[in-house]
Amino acid sequence: MDANHNMLMKVGHSSGQVRAIPLEPLKKVLSKVWGSCFLDISLVDTNLFIAHFRTWDDLSWVWNKQPWSFGSDNFLFEWATADEKHKPLSTYTFKTIMVSVRFYGVPMPLRS
Repeated sequence: MDANHNMLMKVGHSSGQVRAIPLEPLKKVLSKVWGSCFLDISLVDTNLFIAHFRTWDDLSWVWNKQPWSFGSDNFLFEWATADEKHKPLSTYTFKTIMVSVRFYGVPMPLRS
């Protein structure tokens, strides 16, 4: 597996109740949503995954299209290397989450 194009993904539980996300259903959903950008995903720990991409452009496309979710749970992303010698995966911190915000009733000329 090419260790140069990876993204660490953690489940941000929206319900406050931790439930394990199974790898195989997640893999099927991501391959459908991300299409040809998706190469594979590996389970690192409970609800912590590392997604692998073919190219930098594929990884960037996924990163820029945030937020992503699985069911009602949002994913938190971090740039990552699959090489544990460089930085152990357990030391990554997730400080931000991308969210979509919708405003209703805004006149068309004021939208951008």
